[in-house]
Amino acid sequence: SGLARARRESALGFETGGRLAMISADVGSQVKQGQTLAVLDTRSLAAQREAARAGVREAEASLALAEATVERQKILSDKGHVSRQRYDEAVAVADTARARIGAAASQVDTLDVQISLARIIAPFDGVVTARHYDEGAIAAPGMPVLVLVEAGVVEAQLGLPQDIADSLDPEKVYALRYDGGVAEAQLRAITGVVDTQARTVSVVFDIVGGDIPPAGTLIRLDVPRGLPERGFWAPITALSEAQRGLWAVYV
Repeated sequence: SGLARARRESALGFETGGRLAMISADVGSQVKQGQTLAVLDTRSLAAQREAARAGVREAEASLALAEATVERQKILSDKGHVSRQRYDEAVAVADTARARIGAAASQVDTLDVQISLARIIAPFDGVVTARHYDEGAIAAPGMPVLVLVEAGVVEAQLGLPQDIADSLDPEKVYALRYDGGVAEAQLRAITGVVDTQARTVSVVFDIVGGDIPPAGTLIRLDVPRGLPERGFWAPITALSEAQRGLWAVYV
């Protein structure tokens, strides 16, 4: 026996904490891949991004002035009106302005990433099975806000004796029984590791047809086994009806 489970299940949260501005999914909601499920309040980040963009524009203006100064200092230096030191200082100022542009642009990129991470996007089609926060709550970094279970793709994991697991055929379709129907399953993987308590090997099946069991359903795989026993053959004429529905043979 074992359990049917969804192929993928994700506890979705935010990399950084913050106040929840919107949650569009509730328990039982069917969602599509790429759908926005929750959003943090990003007004502070947006203001910081505008300040960083202003820093980029300021650095660009400083660079334009520095480059013009370099050109003038070069002409004067070539004519001997200023020292080479003045020209080198102007070049250094221009280089500093370029570095400031790069730093400010990197700050803008960082804030863009932080704003994009302030959204929870559905990584796959599925159904929401848990919702831990509501709008206005402060979500902690890394804590799950929603739990999403993949819809329509079910697998089964069972614990089998080592010899039975080794006898399974990946090309064969097996019947998995549960309360409500029979699912058709195909072997996908055998861990090959014996559980120290149950003394079984975990085996994973893909549900490929038949009745699809809900995730969490208890399922059972019936495997016929041959048990060698000592005995002998006797003709029917050697049997005599005994008590309680049994048969007797006299020797």
